[in-house]
Amino acid sequence: MYKYLNMIEDKIKLAILEGVTLKELSLQEGKFSGYYSALIIKKYPHLRTLLRVKKGHRFRETIDKEVLSALIKEEKLSSTQIGERLDYSNVHIKKYVSQLHVELYDQLIANGEHRKYNSNRGKQNINWRNNKGKTYTEIYGEKAGEMKLKRSIWLKENNIRKFATRISKPQAMLYSIIKPHFQQAELEYEVITDNNKTIWLDIAIPDLKINIEYDGIYWHTKNKTTVSLSDENRDEFLRNKGWRVFRIRSMRNLTEEELKTEFNKLQLI
Repeated sequence: MYKYLNMIEDKIKLAILEGVTLKELSLQEGKFSGYYSALIIKKYPHLRTLLRVKKGHRFRETIDKEVLSALIKEEKLSSTQIGERLDYSNVHIKKYVSQLHVELYDQLIANGEHRKYNSNRGKQNINWRNNKGKTYTEIYGEKAGEMKLKRSIWLKENNIRKFATRISKPQAMLYSIIKPHFQQAELEYEVITDNNKTIWLDIAIPDLKINIEYDGIYWHTKNKTTVSLSDENRDEFLRNKGWRVFRIRSMRNLTEEELKTEFNKLQLI
């Protein structure tokens, strides 16, 4: 798992140093254009400092770092509160910190999530810690039904699955076993269905149209959050498109040796 994560980090670093944009890197690998940008935000925020920012778009140092650090670390203010204090918008503060003082960014975001109200108008912050475990009705009152519907529509329209980068440990180990034999293998490979929906293949070898799925205790249901397709219908769709589908199933997390044995049973090498 860690070896795989280090490989991804090294790939991003190399691309940045060679002047390749994250959008170009994403498209080169057949992923959606914001894949690596989203990955940096979620997994590798420390790489922000390496990013090449277009001339004229990098923020100038206009806020004393010691003052900014004190507001974030000691007073634990959110971006909105800092903006009010220093006469900037909260968006400006977030972008400023993410580009010039990335080491403070996570703390800044955490400060905002622990505030009951997150705007000048007193709009309630739904991420506030005291909302944990509450129903929509308890949070929104009479607007609960409306807000629940809005969230449901947004999740479907924006295909929220594409921003998920969590990969199970067995899946990552299986990928590390497959990769030496098939250099083109990819994790979480995106395929668009005929009705313009998205399904995600655990491990794909696109040039050979091979799909290898690891069905564990929890992870075998992950695609249901994106597309209402049973495993059978999903496999049938892929086979109709010329893919060969293989599944490794287990009700417990397999060891690396057990995964090697299961992979060898597929007789792909």
